[in-house]
Amino acid sequence: MTDSIRTLAGRRVLIVEDEALIVMAVEDEVRQLGCTDIFVAYNKEQALVEIDSYKPGFAILDLSLTDNGEDYDIADRLAERGIPFIFSSGHLAAELPDRHVGRPFVGKPMQSKDFAEAVTMALR
Repeated sequence: MTDSIRTLAGRRVLIVEDEALIVMAVEDEVRQLGCTDIFVAYNKEQALVEIDSYKPGFAILDLSLTDNGEDYDIADRLAERGIPFIFSSGHLAAELPDRHVGRPFVGKPMQSKDFAEAVTMALR
């Protein structure tokens, strides 16, 4: 593990993912980084509501939710609110629109080291 072992301690983390097994894996990764306050949104509508009401301090965002395909409304809302986030996707980082190029990106399946590094980068 990297020096970022407790980077998410004290932060509310929103996981936006529609696959239950992946949610469980991401929750484990988030807990390893010190987070105990985790919320999961399984679709776009739920994610947008939670960004406004739950007010996360960090988010992990899947790019392909089954209810809307590739849609950057969630990423745009996080960026507008100044909430740090990473993309977690089976897609390629090169496919991101210009406004999100350079955001931390972790491919699936995730490796713990890559996840921790992306989180650290997003929080800088």
